Amino acid sequence: VLHVSDIHNNPIAFDFMEQVIKNFSVDFVIDTGDLTDYGTPLEDVVIKNLSQLPIKYVFAAGNHDSLNTVEMLKDIENVIVLDGSMVNIQGINILGFMDPTAETQDIATPNELVLSDFNLDIYKKLWSIEELPDILAVHNPKGTENLGGKVPVVLNGHTHKLSLNQVKNSLIINAGTTGAAGIRGLQAKDDIPYSAVLLYFKEDVENESRPQLFAVDVIKIQNYRAGFQVERLFFQQESDPHE
Repeated sequence: VLHVSDIHNNPIAFDFMEQVIKNFSVDFVIDTGDLTDYGTPLEDVVIKNLSQLPIKYVFAAGNHDSLNTVEMLKDIENVIVLDGSMVNIQGINILGFMDPTAETQDIATPNELVLSDFNLDIYKKLWSIEELPDILAVHNPKGTENLGGKVPVVLNGHTHKLSLNQVKNSLIINAGTTGAAGIRGLQAKDDIPYSAVLLYFKEDVENESRPQLFAVDVIKIQNYRAGFQVERLFFQQESDPHE
C-alpha cells in the first residue's frame, strides 16, 4: 500500500508515484490530502492524471482541497473518496475523513476548537462501528490525537515532515510531502524532499486474523533525477488492536 500526501499541485509527484507503483508492485494508493494547493478549478486539471494510474486511489481530503476538487475526484473511476466511510480493498479495512476545512471556501488550518470536535467525532465513530479499520486516514495529525491503540495504522499528512511513531501498539505514519510542498517547496530555504511510504501487509489465513503490517519502506527523493532513497523498517505488533 503506497501512502502519499500533500502533493500540492506538483505534476512531478505523479511521475514519482508511477515509478514507485511500477517498481514496487503497489496494489493501491492512500492519499491523506492536499492534492491541490488552493482548490481552484484550474488546478483540478492536475488531478486528471489520477485516472491514468492502473490501481485504486483512496483519498481523504485536506485543508487545501475544495469541494469542487472532491466532486471531480468522485467522477474518476479508480478513485475512492473517504468521508467518514470505510472501504475494504483486498481484505484491508480503511476508514477516512475529510478535513473540516475541505467543506468550506477556506484553506487555513482549522482552529483548535474545530480540530478538537473533529477528533471527538472520529473517536465516536471508532466506538460505534462493529468492525474496526486496519488503517485510519486523516489529513491533520491533530484529528487523530489520543487514538493510539485504537487502530493498528494511522496515516496523516499536513506537516510536510515524514515521520513514523509507535504509540500504544499503533503505528502513526506521516508521509511528509509527495509533491515536495509544491510552490512552497521552491520558496523554502532548505530543500524539501519528495517523500512517500510503502506499507507491507500479510494475512494469516490459517488463523483467519486481520491483515498485519510487517514492514515499511520510507522513500525519499532529494534530487528527482538522482533516484530513490529507500529505508526499510520491520514492524511487529505485540497484540491485535482489533481484539
